[in-house]
Amino acid sequence: MHRLIGGLERTTHSFSISAPNNFGKSDFLRQLSAVCATTSEILIPVYVDCNLAAGENATGFYEVVLRNLLPNIEGPTAAALSQPYRQLLSASQGSGEAHAGGFEASRAFLEAMEVSLTSLPTHGKKKLVLFLDQFDRFIQTLPSQAFRYLRALKEKYPQRLSFVTATRLPVLAMGREDEEDLAEFYELFEGTGLIRLRGLSQPEAEGLALAVAPGLSAQRPGRLYRLAGGHPGLTRLAALRLAELYSSESSGEKIGQWLEEDFEYLLRTDPLIRLECRRIWRSLPRAEQRALLQWREGVRERTADPLLGTLEERGLIRAVGSENGEQEELFAELFAWFIQDLVEEARPEQNILADNSTESAGTWEGAATSAEAGEQHYSVAGESGALAYDPYREVVFFERGQRKLALSGNQALLFKYLYLRQSLPYCGKDELISAVWGAQSYYSSENLDRLVSDLRQQLGDSEKQTIRTVHRRGYQMVGVAEWHG
Repeated sequence: MHRLIGGLERTTHSFSISAPNNFGKSDFLRQLSAVCATTSEILIPVYVDCNLAAGENATGFYEVVLRNLLPNIEGPTAAALSQPYRQLLSASQGSGEAHAGGFEASRAFLEAMEVSLTSLPTHGKKKLVLFLDQFDRFIQTLPSQAFRYLRALKEKYPQRLSFVTATRLPVLAMGREDEEDLAEFYELFEGTGLIRLRGLSQPEAEGLALAVAPGLSAQRPGRLYRLAGGHPGLTRLAALRLAELYSSESSGEKIGQWLEEDFEYLLRTDPLIRLECRRIWRSLPRAEQRALLQWREGVRERTADPLLGTLEERGLIRAVGSENGEQEELFAELFAWFIQDLVEEARPEQNILADNSTESAGTWEGAATSAEAGEQHYSVAGESGALAYDPYREVVFFERGQRKLALSGNQALLFKYLYLRQSLPYCGKDELISAVWGAQSYYSSENLDRLVSDLRQQLGDSEKQTIRTVHRRGYQMVGVAEWHG
């Protein structure tokens, strides 16, 4: 942390901090901002939780940045800054897409930033650092001109402004790099600017476990580190469950033992722990999910994606010592159990390791028997309630499993891609075309629209409630749960 603060003080670099879901990005960024405020004589840290933005458009982003900036600016500059902030609020009273990132809002934001940066003293604290936490969604939704403004401000005041972003993936791997304004913004984080968090160290994890469940001091909290791998959420849950197990044991004979069978069953079936593991899994991009499964099956050792980094760099697998030398394992036993359950739930004939980037209708099949595949299971989504989906068999379930539809070919590719990205506001058309037909394909948005229409017809989604159209941007899947049959 102090090394990063030193880098911000000495250089003009901006930094991108990334980690899978709930690996502690937000906690780290808050602590980093607090340490900057108390120890650095140069930096003015401004922590911005993008989840608290009033809207996901440019005006919402500008407002949340200025709202957090105001308390950090003192003296006459604060009064000068409040005027463009009020203008921004006034501009946000309008409605409509044209108003969302319109001229008045942009002008007010740029004026406020200019006032703040030009007022920094030549001695003392003279560098503004915007800590943009939970920045993922804004990278997907902000118009490109907003990133042009951020880049322009950095170029105009290279010694007085830096960005530190916290996202699920490294900024350079977030997409939209074909848009020139975003490509130039991404350039700020190239080279030494990418930092991948790997969770808590063992002493930090043990400290967290003892804070959550003080009674664990005599029961080797180091065991928790092997179970949770330094993941803060899993560490808290496992510590609480372990404390409950000990408190319920009355005889005392098993205290000090780990009750391995009972304890493993308790944790492996705990719904909150499974939910946390599922959130980690879903936060991983498709290439990383496939690489993890392939590594587990001995197909390959690490992902080759230069932007995502290796599985070790991302903290998903780690090296451990053994009698046979150094070996690799998944970062947490809890997550390894979850992955094992995912694999075992898939049918043996299904090739879960297949690369489904091709157009072949036979890819990832084996989801239904020949009799089931010959039937047509159509249902109206609005009448049957929420859909559920088995991503390994590529089967959609209606009416709580009473009806099902086995997908294949391009429809299966499109459905799964949208399903795995439900947390995003939308998937762009170019992104979907590349996912279905390949990056170098000559298919157009008309081909994609036709495929979406056919898929909706298969699902009975005539009201477009399951696959929604995001005007002039792309498509979004809504409300499809994971099937547990």
